[in-house]
Amino acid sequence: STITTGSLEEIDRLQVFNPLPAAIRDGRRFFYGTHETSGLGQLACASCHVDGRMDRLAWDLGDPSGAMKGFNQNCVTDFDGDLCPDFHPMKGPMMTQTFQDIVGHEPFHWRGDRDGLEEFNPAFKGLLGDDVDLTATEMQAFEDFVATITFPPNPFRNLDNSLPTALSLEGHFTTGRFSAAGQPLGVGNAVRGLELYTGGLLDDPFHCANCHTLPTGMAVNGALFAGDLPIRAGGSQMPTGPHGENHLGVISIDGSTNRSIKVPQIRNVYEKVGFDLTQLESNAGFGFLHDGSIDSIARFVAVDAFSIESDQDVADLVALMLAFSGSDFPAENPPLGGPAPLSQDTHAAVGAQATITAPDAKVEVEEMLALARGGAVDLVVHAPAAGWAFDAQTDRFVPADGGAPMTADQLLAGAGLANPLTLTVVPAGLGDRLGIDRDGDGLGDQAELKQGSNPADAASTALRPAQGLWFNPARSGHGFDLQRLGNFLFITWYTYLDDGTPTWYQAAAEYSSSNWSAELNRFRWNPETGFVEVESAGTASLSFSDATHADFAWEIGERPGAEPFELLLAAPGRTLRDYTGTWYDPTEPGWGLTLYTKGDVRVGVMYFYDADNEPRWALGQSDNAPAGEIDMLSFLGFCPDCAHVAPEILDGGSIGLEFESLRAATLTSTVDYPGLENSTWSRVDVAIEPLSDPAVDFSVY
Repeated sequence: STITTGSLEEIDRLQVFNPLPAAIRDGRRFFYGTHETSGLGQLACASCHVDGRMDRLAWDLGDPSGAMKGFNQNCVTDFDGDLCPDFHPMKGPMMTQTFQDIVGHEPFHWRGDRDGLEEFNPAFKGLLGDDVDLTATEMQAFEDFVATITFPPNPFRNLDNSLPTALSLEGHFTTGRFSAAGQPLGVGNAVRGLELYTGGLLDDPFHCANCHTLPTGMAVNGALFAGDLPIRAGGSQMPTGPHGENHLGVISIDGSTNRSIKVPQIRNVYEKVGFDLTQLESNAGFGFLHDGSIDSIARFVAVDAFSIESDQDVADLVALMLAFSGSDFPAENPPLGGPAPLSQDTHAAVGAQATITAPDAKVEVEEMLALARGGAVDLVVHAPAAGWAFDAQTDRFVPADGGAPMTADQLLAGAGLANPLTLTVVPAGLGDRLGIDRDGDGLGDQAELKQGSNPADAASTALRPAQGLWFNPARSGHGFDLQRLGNFLFITWYTYLDDGTPTWYQAAAEYSSSNWSAELNRFRWNPETGFVEVESAGTASLSFSDATHADFAWEIGERPGAEPFELLLAAPGRTLRDYTGTWYDPTEPGWGLTLYTKGDVRVGVMYFYDADNEPRWALGQSDNAPAGEIDMLSFLGFCPDCAHVAPEILDGGSIGLEFESLRAATLTSTVDYPGLENSTWSRVDVAIEPLSDPAVDFSVY
């Protein structure tokens, strides 16, 4: 957005590249948009479900005026007539739950009292105070967005996503069941914890995994079996609902403040630690269970109901709980009454980085390569001005500039202090977009920059010549200014006549490919009319090899010629105020000013007429300040098909510029052609504007 500094009002909005999938772009406003979804513009779903997760608080959102809702879910503990009761509108305090990977894992809420996301629609009015519910289309967009929220890499797993066997349990303490309370738990073995979890009958006759199945911790849509035998304890498979709702298991023997509780997922328990009543200080005020009443993971797994035998058992189970998210468990579930819910989570290595400044690769790099070769993740590499994505099928790193793929050894051989290589592990399937082709159009980012197309726009794939001054380094002293106006490309060629005096020509034609040609015109000033007289001088053509290199061919009269031209790079660095373009006075067309800015350098070429009304030009250079004077130089040089000579430099007067914006300026000219008396082109405080489109630098996108 462009905002005025005075009134702070938005006056313009520029559409920029957004790589996010349509589901995120279209639906996230219903999750984050306070003005979109609340009565006073102060609340949204994300106010409590921060980043799609939770605020770690318990809220009592019961409704005394609400109605009972009949139980309509899969009660997996309906043995001995112990049925799940109907849902009471007064439910007591409930911890905020995460939105991560909930779609397809219905029902929702701790009690399972919401069939699907559609049943939360009334909350936009009843809880957030909005005037209306979401429409069916908006609700679907909201659900499609929610379906994209997944679990991040687990920070407690090893780089290969395996469970840790010696996890230091700092901040976790004994509960007093086996030894004095408040002592450090020490080190936990999550692999052994998994053995207890899946085969230890810790809640005899049930394994933990009978209810809390791998890899999510949720129950199945189906029967609950006891232990290792397919003996039904309760529940049955239910058909999906009208909106595709699942019916994962709900238990009726929670034994806490609510009888019926949906078997909860346990992939984010590591984010809930910090409350421990064995310590004098805690980092959180709520713990575990639906109401946060159990302070620590250790306290939960050490309750008398579970048949653990030592603090080491507790430590191993705590280690498992911390490392639970990530799937890839080295164990199977016990017999289940239906398919175990799958988990939308992320490999533990994603986000891992290693920067190499010497050819000898680190061990960590070898581990990254092994994971990428196995297809578990993708691997990308970035250098200061280059990028690569690893292709597991060819075992090569594919460069972003379209060059030849390289082996790992070849790539690492180029590492050094001046060329550090940063390797980053990214999710499988995203290596190309995050490493070499951000807009997914099949052209590498550096290849696009080289040809002038936008690496942040999938619709921009054609070669686009760079705007600015071009020259031939082998014949320095003449050149042309290349600019665009819509689909048209036009050049102002600054060169010399046979006698070495400066002259200029212009050519303009539509540009649609890497080859361009146009009629070359010469201009004379008519002081009686105040306009120019145009005559054809020949033709000009350009054949571009990339955005900054071209073969320039011309024919003036019967004299042809050709030479290679390239963009004149005045200075490195980002241009904060880019005035590049062909500027003119709309009230007096026929003369003007070429400006080329790069970094903090500005080059100006004034094209004007002498006392005999012949076209002349002068060039000057200055810094890129918003206002200032440029001393101009005139030159005596060589004609287009003459041998190159170093131009003779003469005084060419000066111009003054004051920019009101990137597209408006005031010009004062005393530019002069010294080869003829009374040839000063004098203009005072003339309002000028660009005839050309704004120059673009896609390297900063």
